[in-house]
Amino acid sequence: MCRNYFSHPKAAQRGFSIVLALFIILVGGLLAGALINTNSISADAVAREVLSSRALLAAESAAQRAAQGALGVAGNCAIGNWNVVAGCTASAVCNTNTVAGDDYTTITATGTCGVGNNLAVRRIEVMVVR
Repeated sequence: MCRNYFSHPKAAQRGFSIVLALFIILVGGLLAGALINTNSISADAVAREVLSSRALLAAESAAQRAAQGALGVAGNCAIGNWNVVAGCTASAVCNTNTVAGDDYTTITATGTCGVGNNLAVRRIEVMVVR
């Protein structure tokens, strides 16, 4: 005698919960993978932002040190490769012009942090009148 599955609806649904459970696990795994990837990208962006801020602060420090030299307070105006903090260097170049008896010194300072693909370089320019 042939079995009629249409007259026994529960028998036709046997094993459906396994398929549903596998589908839920698969979707959950894909969502978890997407979240991990997003978190990794976010961590890289934060690290680059920190390097960029450190490079800017290194350039500002070099500009302040060069300004002291330009004003005759301490040291020399030009600064070579100065190790400001670990992984960061700064340098400054000075150019002086005299206009109407006043010395105008333009200081171009560069701060560099990081290496390779994670390299941040910031350059600022200030003018000091003496």
